[in-house]
This record gives sequence, C-alpha cells and structure tokens, in this order.
Amino acid sequence: MPYTLIQDVIPRVPHPVIKQGVTNIISIVQLSPTKVLIEVELITGRTHQIRYHLSHHGCPIVGDYLYGGPKDDLLHLVAYKLAFIDLLGQWQVFEK
Repeated sequence: MPYTLIQDVIPRVPHPVIKQGVTNIISIVQLSPTKVLIEVELITGRTHQIRYHLSHHGCPIVGDYLYGGPKDDLLHLVAYKLAFIDLLGQWQVFEK
C-alpha cells in the first residue's frame, strides 16, 4: 500500500521558495466517513510539506487554517518519531 508523492511544494508564506518535496505515504486508516489517519515519512523537509501535499491531493489536515482543512481549535498534525542527522553528522532519533 505505500506510495510516494513527488511534486513541487509551494508554501503559503510571504516569499516562498519552490522546491521539490517527496513524501512517502505509509498507511491510511479510515476513522469516520470524513476523517482518516495517515502515516507519512518525509524524504525531503520542505516548508509546510505535509500540509501542502495532503491538501493538494484532497485530504487537508483538520484545523489547518492555511491549507483549507476542516475548522477545529487545533491543527491535528502530530509527530510520533523524528529522525535526522545533526550538525556533527550523528543520527538523532526521538520517539513518542
């Protein structure tokens, strides 16, 4: 079921820099007729990448006032794991 979104990301910021973004969709779970839980892996780290990709493909994040998600008090975007190479070249992994 995994698939990849590859497209330019055009963030809604005053002076956007357009760069190609790559997002892997790992899983999609239907929670209700109007809501799904999506697990993604960012291959690139573009500004607003997840928000842009999901909204552009008709699945905006709940509470995302900037990219057109259903209105709610909070943006329903949660990271349970972050992994990156730090400035010293060491892998850093943080899990919830």
